[in-house]
Amino acid sequence: MFDNSIQRGVPFECVIGTGRVIKGWDLGVLGNEVGNKLLEKWGIQMTLPDFAPMQVGGKRQLMVPASLAYGERTIGKIPPNSDLTFEIELLEVKTRD
Repeated sequence: MFDNSIQRGVPFECVIGTGRVIKGWDLGVLGNEVGNKLLEKWGIQMTLPDFAPMQVGGKRQLMVPASLAYGERTIGKIPPNSDLTFEIELLEVKTRD
């Protein structure tokens, strides 16, 4: 384990769909319809299973291959070429409005 927002007592906040998090998070939260468009934009050839975008209150396990995470880079405690697993719960969606 390299992070646990429950133990820290502070939810992880991020912007989804704009490249500010690893690609696996964008895909896992937004669902396959938007995810397939992102894959095309990124030039990545892969098939996503059929899954809906996350809804507030929803929980999901994201199993992210290294190619959609940090790839060959070492990030903190995470060694290169690491597949990552996340347990996430969508608590809130904030918009610019």
